[in-house]
Amino acid sequence: MAVPPTAGSRWDTVGCPVCGGKDIWSFFEAANVPVRDGLLWDSAKEAAAAPTGHLRLSVCRTCFYIGNEDYRPDTAGSERCDFSLQHSPSFRRFVRALSARLIERYGLKKTTVLDVGSGDGFFLRTICSMGRNFGIGIEPGFVQETDPDRTVRTIRDRFSERQAARTRFGLIACRHVLSEIHQPKELLVSIRRGIRNPACLVYLEVPNAAHTFEQRLFWNLVYEHRSWYLPEGLMNLCQVAGLEVQDVRACWKREYLSAVAVRAPASSRHRPTFVTASLESLQSFRIEWDRTVERWQARLAAWRRSGVRVVAWGAGARAVTFFGGFDCRGLIDVVIDINPNRRGKYLPVSALRVEAPSFIRTFKPDVILITNPTYKSEIQAHVARLGVRCAFDQL
Repeated sequence: MAVPPTAGSRWDTVGCPVCGGKDIWSFFEAANVPVRDGLLWDSAKEAAAAPTGHLRLSVCRTCFYIGNEDYRPDTAGSERCDFSLQHSPSFRRFVRALSARLIERYGLKKTTVLDVGSGDGFFLRTICSMGRNFGIGIEPGFVQETDPDRTVRTIRDRFSERQAARTRFGLIACRHVLSEIHQPKELLVSIRRGIRNPACLVYLEVPNAAHTFEQRLFWNLVYEHRSWYLPEGLMNLCQVAGLEVQDVRACWKREYLSAVAVRAPASSRHRPTFVTASLESLQSFRIEWDRTVERWQARLAAWRRSGVRVVAWGAGARAVTFFGGFDCRGLIDVVIDINPNRRGKYLPVSALRVEAPSFIRTFKPDVILITNPTYKSEIQAHVARLGVRCAFDQL
């Protein structure tokens, strides 16, 4: 990614998309970012020509919403996606633990669950199976697996409050949608208006901006994430949308941020009292970015000079962002992934080919570059089972 100088914010004039405030700070820019990190391509030629976009991250210092001012929904939208984490054993354990916590703490048994943006349906099937619930998934972009128990039904469409209002739900979940849509406040308002059951819970889950910026997880910055949420920003968004937050916490190794909310009383919806946040982690983000890019340029050059055989492991968003910004041709041409639906396809812009884990038995790499350290122990265990000995590095 090329990084241009940061200019002034246009939201200074039009106002924050969440609260309308005009105290805006633009703190980071990047150009030529792949616009779809969840879409892999069928040929190297198509992948190399994949569209790119521009990031201009700005934060509202009134409600602490963070967004990409240059996000264009017409370039990011697609009805096809190759993204699913259910093939990871550790992620499956996380989803089961999350489902168990929600079921036990909030008594979500023998009720109806609506999952807005249900993706591959894994969370919905899990919480319905564990709590003997019935589930309805709303998802325009995935083809779900068949549910043998017929306890889950998927509607291939976008969410509407009229759809939701037909049923008294015990839980409405919305996981990793608020970060990727153009109008997150409007979606939450629609969800709140569609609630018929006063006791209905709303479960929200988004990437954790606090973790990303504090830990300098630069490769998390993908174009498809129109919005980023600090804990305070997510709470303030809920207030503006007429939801009352009961619990907010980091989850999935602090990578994610979750909130449980209910419909707020009508009397409190028009006088939000915003929670304030520290923006210290954003202050030096750009400086650290420049240093990190320089370090990786040097490391890749050293590998190239010494003839080290390198493969990457993990064809997710971080791999798309990283390899989209560096020319690794002839050094790293293959990325390993355990998701069988990604194999034989190519990452956007970099055109790296995705292969199955068994590829490393014949390739015999000197180094495996782990693109998402969250899965480090899982990857190392898999490599050991394959009988391959090599060094590991990580983004």
